[in-house]
Amino acid sequence: MDIFIPGKRSRQVTKEIYCSDISSNVEDQPDAVLAKQIGSVLVKHYPGHSWGVQVRPDQGIVTIRNMALLGNWAFLIRMDDLDRPALKVVMRGAGELLERYRLSRGAAKIEEYRQIPTNFAGIHIPDI
Repeated sequence: MDIFIPGKRSRQVTKEIYCSDISSNVEDQPDAVLAKQIGSVLVKHYPGHSWGVQVRPDQGIVTIRNMALLGNWAFLIRMDDLDRPALKVVMRGAGELLERYRLSRGAAKIEEYRQIPTNFAGIHIPDI
C-alpha cells in the first residue's frame, strides 16, 4: 500500500506510506510506480492540490484523496478501469472530487478552500 503525496521530499513515513517528489526515484515496486504515475497526472492537471494516492492490488482498487480536505471522502477507481498510459479516468475522478467540495478544476486556490462549509467538528462538507 503506497500513498504518493506530491510536493513532499522523499521520505518513508511508515512501513506502508511513502512521500516523494515527482522527480525522485521510487522503489522498484509496481504499486509505487503506479502511484507515482497517477500522482504525476494529478499534479499536471490539478497543481497545488495535496493529492494522496493509495494503490491496493489485493483489493483491485486505487484510492485518490485530497489530503487538504478533512473527512472520509475519496475517489475509488478499479484497477481494471485504469486507461493507461493517459489515465484519463484519474483526471476525471479527481476533478469530480474537487467539484464535490465546490472547488474549481485546475490549480488550487486557497480562497476556495476557505469557503468550503464545515460541520461543528470542522470537517469539510461535500456537496453530495
